[in-house]
Amino acid sequence: MTAASRGRLAAGSVTTRTWQADGMAGRETAPDEVAPAVAAARLAAQGLAGTAWCTAVDTVAHLLAVQAQDPRGMRLAIRSRVAGSHAADVDEALTTDRSLVVTWLNRGTLHLVRAEDYWWLHPLTAPRMQAQIRRRFTEEGVSPAQAERGVSVVERALAADGPLGRDALRERLRGAGVPVDGQALIYILIEASVRGLVVRGPVAGTWAVRAGRVELTAFAPLSPAVTQALRSEAADVERFLRPAGQQASVSSRRP
Repeated sequence: MTAASRGRLAAGSVTTRTWQADGMAGRETAPDEVAPAVAAARLAAQGLAGTAWCTAVDTVAHLLAVQAQDPRGMRLAIRSRVAGSHAADVDEALTTDRSLVVTWLNRGTLHLVRAEDYWWLHPLTAPRMQAQIRRRFTEEGVSPAQAERGVSVVERALAADGPLGRDALRERLRGAGVPVDGQALIYILIEASVRGLVVRGPVAGTWAVRAGRVELTAFAPLSPAVTQALRSEAADVERFLRPAGQQASVSSRRP
């Protein structure tokens, strides 16, 4: 793991738990009990005080992973940290230069990350979701064979036609006899994401239209040599995190 990656993880791991500095170790700290210096350090570490970052990519590089379940909240998390920025700046990074991507990482929820960080975050976090995915397939009535067929349909559709929205993929899957009702469609897409086949982005439409819809697109595979190197880095990150009880995730919400 690089020094830069280690620094981003450490900077983003501030919580309200066990602050030695204010003598409250061992219990939760209420917001009004936090020492001013601690509160200032938290705001600075989260990019909400002090010198603003220059770009959306700079912000995500520092935070490492930004919650992206809510597209509006995702954009606001960036805009609140970059002076003079607009929602369109995030969309451009997702769509034009593809420097940012959205996919299911960490706690099994959508996160906004840099494209270059995706390649080591994915092997570090995605395998942990397999048990949940299998359980949800059973609950949604999706057999193992149907799940395999569904992932294959999604992969082929995106490879042939480029970015597609959820509605278009739903019709492709339904036509192939794959269940898509309830949460079945979502978990087929999550399974494809966990396998490293798809990410969310680019944005279709504009900020004025439904806050921009995030489409799905195929993500090109890496060479075996590069993939193995990134898996080794992910293992290094995991060893770093485990003793400290930290998580490679930062909430995008304001404190």
